[in-house]
Amino acid sequence: MARVHQTGAVSPAAPVDESTIAAVLLERYGVTATRFELLSGGLDTAAWTYQVTEDRVLRLTRGPVAPRTFALPFALHAAGVNAVVAPLPDRDGALSVDGEGLTWALYPYVDGLDGYRGRLTDTLWRDLGRVLHAIHTANIPDDVRDLLPVDAADAAAYDKIAEVDAVRAEPFAARWRRHRDTARAMLAQMHALSGAMKADPRPRVVCHGDLHPGNVLVGSDGLRLVDWDCVLLAVPERDLIFAPSALLEGYGPIEVDRPALRYYRCERVLQDVLEEARRASYDAIEAERWLRHFFRPGGEADDAIAGPE
Repeated sequence: MARVHQTGAVSPAAPVDESTIAAVLLERYGVTATRFELLSGGLDTAAWTYQVTEDRVLRLTRGPVAPRTFALPFALHAAGVNAVVAPLPDRDGALSVDGEGLTWALYPYVDGLDGYRGRLTDTLWRDLGRVLHAIHTANIPDDVRDLLPVDAADAAAYDKIAEVDAVRAEPFAARWRRHRDTARAMLAQMHALSGAMKADPRPRVVCHGDLHPGNVLVGSDGLRLVDWDCVLLAVPERDLIFAPSALLEGYGPIEVDRPALRYYRCERVLQDVLEEARRASYDAIEAERWLRHFFRPGGEADDAIAGPE
């Protein structure tokens, strides 16, 4: 699903060995594994993605995964949104497989770079806008739509940001002390906006929920969207927090609600802070690096506080 980052045998950190992977692929999918190459991935330390044939990749995730993660992209692809990378059914038509304490899912291999490394040009941003509009307006079967949570705009869920003060691992803790007042200001802004968010009368649409350049793969034949773990029903701004003008041009006519963008930008930063606080318990150096990235001058935190232009 992304460019190969590490090749050779299965990583020592892998939860199962090559023989187990090969056996499950053959039994459940009728696929003979011809390679075991670890692909570069995101920040999820409980997931592994391997290219197992020339045109297939296997995603392994520790523990159960919500069915919507697989059902929604499959339904979108079936509805004609071809930029969506959807799971491939097993012999019985299942979109995922449980075994060895893992959730297994097989996908087509996309030979491309993520949007950070492959650089999204204005043309590609416009293409992404058209894809995003197609997702927001797709005709999804009711049984799939019913699987999706509805965004509650619950700012109180992020009051636990105060618990980050208890993280003592350095250098993360020192970096957090430098930025916690900004994070608290973002939380206050979310509380101030949450009432209007909840009262917004617009219909909730299908949202990717984690749309950023890292989840866009750019290949020779265009772009593809991956990572559907955060799908939900929300107002369109949920997917527009990182949207430049070119994306909005491709998306088409929309009156963007600026307070909603501020709310979701703040939420995104606080989500990332909480994730890095958890990471700090075993890798405080990497967690500090990401925290520094979020709060860099002119970065995501500054954008969230200042609000969209």
